[in-house]
Amino acid sequence: MYGLAVTALKIAQGLGVAAAGLAAEHLPPHQVVAAGGVLGVLAALAVGVLWRRSGATRGGRPAIR
Repeated sequence: MYGLAVTALKIAQGLGVAAAGLAAEHLPPHQVVAAGGVLGVLAALAVGVLWRRSGATRGGRPAIR
């Protein structure tokens, strides 16, 4: 399972670099970096929402409440 997670991470990182390179062909680099930051924050918020809705537990108690 760990190998699958590492593979998915590497593929996602590669696609992100490729997308940033394509975007930098048409936009100034500072806009591409800013857009990457915004997308990263939105992705982190989405994962946080999914984690909270999942009811994940820590030590038999809800991890987040």
